[in-house]
Amino acid sequence: MKRHPIVLGLLIALQTEIAVPPAQANQAAGKQSRGAFVLTAGKDRGHWMSPEHLPRNGWLALFDDGKTVRIARTNVVVLKSEGTGSYEMTEVDSKPAGAQLLFHGVPGLKVGPVHLPEWVHDSGDPSNCGILPGQTIEMRLGENRYRLVLTTSGPGYRDARLILETKGRRQVLYALKGNGDEPHFEVYFIGDLDGDGKLDLIVTMSPKYSWFPKSVLLSSAAGPGELVHEVASYDDYSC
Repeated sequence: MKRHPIVLGLLIALQTEIAVPPAQANQAAGKQSRGAFVLTAGKDRGHWMSPEHLPRNGWLALFDDGKTVRIARTNVVVLKSEGTGSYEMTEVDSKPAGAQLLFHGVPGLKVGPVHLPEWVHDSGDPSNCGILPGQTIEMRLGENRYRLVLTTSGPGYRDARLILETKGRRQVLYALKGNGDEPHFEVYFIGDLDGDGKLDLIVTMSPKYSWFPKSVLLSSAAGPGELVHEVASYDDYSC
């Protein structure tokens, strides 16, 4: 099976990411979990928080060793913490090290191997995790074929809509009104995170250049008319 770059955790090479404490996160209604953590792991992936904000146990991590992807229980260690108060930046990692993403308070994730989709077509640059206007990604997971597309109504990202489709059904994951402030859309991971054989996503869908909200969208939480539903998010900001 061809492994597409997005599946490898990718966005880890972005500029240093900075996160606000979870109590300040802008979270939507529905089945979304409050006070959740969705963090990039490892050196130079800092978050604005005190180590005191980190729960002591109950963490899950997404690992990718190049052959298999899995979700496993893990401990979290603080690599470095600098600054004070609202300007304290903390870097964290899994123990054992090597996680791509760390989760806490995210319902529905299944511990064990994660099934990845087979990539059928990507009209964009496979080395770039950002999704650009007009880009289409087609993939197959089990018997289901999916299409992820970003449409616009004019130049740039005007009225951008990120749409997921399968078997004649479609869901608008995000709809931008107007042009935004240098909006951007990125995919951290695509695969079956909850073990129901259907596609799940970890994405950023943002109207502003400096805002990187990480959203976990699971098929098992989908309501009527939905393919996926946001179960948790965590707000990251870049310098």
